[in-house]
Amino acid sequence: MSRPLPSLLLAACLSGSLVPHLSAQESDTAPQELAPTVIETAAPAPAAPRPAPRLAPVPAPAPAPAPEIDDAAPMVPLDHYGSFAPMTTNSLGLPMELKELPASVSTLSEDFLESSQTNRLRDALVYIPGVTVGDDGGWMTDGILIRGFQSDRFYNDGLKQVNSSIRPHFDTIERIEVLKGAAGAEFGVAEPGGVVNLIHKRPFKGRLYEVDASVGSYGYQHYSIDFNDTLNEDGSLQARMVAAYGESAEWRKGREDNDNIYDYVVAPSVRWDYSDEGHLTFSFERTYQADPQDRGIIYLRNGFPGGFAPRDWSWHQNGDRDINDQNRYRIDWEHDLSEALTVRSTYEYLTYGYQIRGYRNAASEIGYGDPSPFRADGLTWDGSRTIPGYFAIWSGDYQVHNYQFELDYDFDIGGTKNTAVAGFRIFSMESADAYFDPVIGGNTTVNLFSPDPGSLSTRIVGFGPEYLDSNSEEELGYFLRLHTEWTPRFRTLVSTQFIDYTSVYYGSSSSNRTVSVRAAASYDLTDIHTVFAGYSNAFLPQAGGTRSGDPIDPTQDQSIELGLKTELFDGRALWTNSFFHTSRADVTAADPTNVGNESFVVNFGEVEISGFESEFFGQVTDDLAFRGGLAVLDSEIVQTGLGPYAGNDFANAADFQLTGFADYKLTCLGLPNVTASAGLVHVSSRPGNSANDLILPSYTVVDAGLRCELNDSTEIYGYASNLIDETYYISMQDGGFGSDQIDVGDRQLFRFGVTKRF
Repeated sequence: MSRPLPSLLLAACLSGSLVPHLSAQESDTAPQELAPTVIETAAPAPAAPRPAPRLAPVPAPAPAPAPEIDDAAPMVPLDHYGSFAPMTTNSLGLPMELKELPASVSTLSEDFLESSQTNRLRDALVYIPGVTVGDDGGWMTDGILIRGFQSDRFYNDGLKQVNSSIRPHFDTIERIEVLKGAAGAEFGVAEPGGVVNLIHKRPFKGRLYEVDASVGSYGYQHYSIDFNDTLNEDGSLQARMVAAYGESAEWRKGREDNDNIYDYVVAPSVRWDYSDEGHLTFSFERTYQADPQDRGIIYLRNGFPGGFAPRDWSWHQNGDRDINDQNRYRIDWEHDLSEALTVRSTYEYLTYGYQIRGYRNAASEIGYGDPSPFRADGLTWDGSRTIPGYFAIWSGDYQVHNYQFELDYDFDIGGTKNTAVAGFRIFSMESADAYFDPVIGGNTTVNLFSPDPGSLSTRIVGFGPEYLDSNSEEELGYFLRLHTEWTPRFRTLVSTQFIDYTSVYYGSSSSNRTVSVRAAASYDLTDIHTVFAGYSNAFLPQAGGTRSGDPIDPTQDQSIELGLKTELFDGRALWTNSFFHTSRADVTAADPTNVGNESFVVNFGEVEISGFESEFFGQVTDDLAFRGGLAVLDSEIVQTGLGPYAGNDFANAADFQLTGFADYKLTCLGLPNVTASAGLVHVSSRPGNSANDLILPSYTVVDAGLRCELNDSTEIYGYASNLIDETYYISMQDGGFGSDQIDVGDRQLFRFGVTKRF
């Protein structure tokens, strides 16, 4: 590029077109009253889109009559730590301030997602200490590790989603919440590392018309709209429309010349305040994603320099196809029966389908196909210069029903203030999948050291066996939560959920009834220091049968945590430090008494992880917003029946992580309408498999950006990700031992865009 990113933006900003931005706090118009906080597991409270960061702490407004509709810029939230995180969350099933919450919860606001210019969960969540990238199996979803455990089942506004290949679309997301530790009492069947909950945009009282367009390296382009308005005079009917179209930056072989990689989302929603006591919200979201699978690179000792294949290496073909589409229909209802009693109800119906047609596998995967390029150790090159590729046709259709009902009751007793939440939830999923291995006429041989993305034949001359699967999952949960404020400084939270779970996957069934609990407390040592401690558990169903004929027990997952939260900079920032220990017991293993083809299992395996996390986010000065932290983890496979892996570390789990991201207004240079952004993520080396015989090197990624407000309604921006163009490997599929699919990080990418508000 002839002119670097900073010079382009500074030239525009210095051209005399700068108009000082007047926030709602600085104008003559008072900010609108915020809508009441509601529990995210039902209908999320309507929130305004990205306002300017709060420059000084402002007390919450006193109760007042409903404000008149403001057609100007969106309201400024009065309950945020700067622009990067809100002060309250509903992650534990009832609204609580982050400072008083007796658990570790990290929040990424819409402002942060915009400033960091991330568009995938894995790229955004790595800024949270203790969250790194896990294996995605080559599918185009995001594999996430929270405190060492894979956490691929995400939640939308508190409701469990199908385990699909659809990536969340950030244009529709208001914020991302990560609750760390076992969360069975809140979310039912879940991994013990934590839960990712995506909070979506909803209509609000006000007017917003925003259009955004950006282009960048390697064919990147993205266009979006976000329109919100009231539909009647009294403002009781509000509507919002979010829509976006994008094409990702593609530079890997088999993808850079593939003309079938794009995605779009359309998400309309309507809110009806039918009275002062209640409202209904109707929402729909259609997501379409054309994005072929990417099985990454391989490690081949003595084959490639340093062992790792070049980062653009791939045997995938330009004609590969993977189509995913998803439709979500949702209705949320909330009604205040009295000042103390509120009822909430949510129903969601989801359909998801996928179609794959292309070279999905090759003999570069351990144990898949022959001849393999590996010796017996799964790491060293055996001298082969070609490998076979395997064409596949897959398809699947899913239907999901989600329903949740709850009652919230506030009451005082014996000098204590209490909030009780009781209800039930239902998750029901059915799917039908089909797999074909067609016979291909023509070349199916991959040149190992010079793969050609246009060399393999797609001419089908016959079909091999057809595999059909019908899967189902049913989960019924009854929950009860009690939050008690014993004194203004001391609070406790006790939660429990009875879960009845059944599933059938690929012919194997599991059925479990169990109870998950949380017991936690927080205490204000001073006005700014709060200590917290908690215990929680969860379980994960497992398939298989014992020799006695009984079903196998689920895993037994437990978490304990002790931490300290500190509010700094006059309450504009929060610093959380915590120690934790998470364990999983009763993992299935082959029955040691099996003979021949017997496949009985026993509860045997055990793993554990301990660590320390430190996280800071908030408004440090009027011009500087910052979030960052570090995590130190120690994982161990205590015992397992899957191989000689006892005593080893978890696959893909880094023992050290350091993150930081800052937004800085260049007021000191006389450019108050110019904001510079910088981000850093460092992840230490970590084993790529359970055998710990292949180590993924440590990496450091640096990002940078610049935004300039030309006037009250126009902003231009530029961003560079992986500024130093580091080659790095973010995860590997754990095949037990040896090399397998290794996912590579993006190379240096630039993007430029403009946002216009009307």
